[in-house]
Amino acid sequence: MTRDGLLWGRGARSGFDKEQIDQEFAALLADHEASVRSLPVKFSWGRLSCCGQILCMILSKLKFIICLLTNRWFGLKEIKKEIKDIECKLDNMVPPTQGGAITTGPFLVRAGENNLINVKVQNTGEETIRVDVFLYDVEECPPEVVGGGTLAELEGGCCVQEVSVVASAGNFEVVVCPDPAGAPIRAFVSVHSGNAVTSAIEYVFRVSEMLPAACGLCEVEPIND
Repeated sequence: MTRDGLLWGRGARSGFDKEQIDQEFAALLADHEASVRSLPVKFSWGRLSCCGQILCMILSKLKFIICLLTNRWFGLKEIKKEIKDIECKLDNMVPPTQGGAITTGPFLVRAGENNLINVKVQNTGEETIRVDVFLYDVEECPPEVVGGGTLAELEGGCCVQEVSVVASAGNFEVVVCPDPAGAPIRAFVSVHSGNAVTSAIEYVFRVSEMLPAACGLCEVEPIND
């Protein structure tokens, strides 16, 4: 068997025809033309028989990779679909843009007497607004206000102010109520195991995790600092 025939046989067993291998290798040579020109020998199928097996293995692996990328179940198309699904889910987590009162929902403070709950409020509108922050003890029914504070003048243009409340162990809920009621706000709430914002953080409620307030929890008298 000639050298060309030997290499061709290896290529056929790998799922490539001789024309494919010629084209692929020509492309490789074109990409590295400068290096190829400096070689002391002229490439031909006859002289490539010594590396034919390696070449076919490379092309076989390339074909396998292409098959993976174009696979309908886990190829690029499916990866793009999964990314789009994740983006949609993240979009659905963002609080309504029309504004209004928001809440953490009920959460547990595990232990201790001096746990700091820090509430940062951002005014995403243009006008200066008032914001009341309430800490509810949800072990009571109906829930009872046990702390909070007021941001009397929270300027627009994404300005941020904060309210801090100290709580003991128990089940609580933070409610942030803007005035006017429909003003657009965002909030970030962190729960600390000590009585300072520099204390260890137990957990946080990110902007995307805040929920629209319910149960009329803004319809109470504000608490002034």
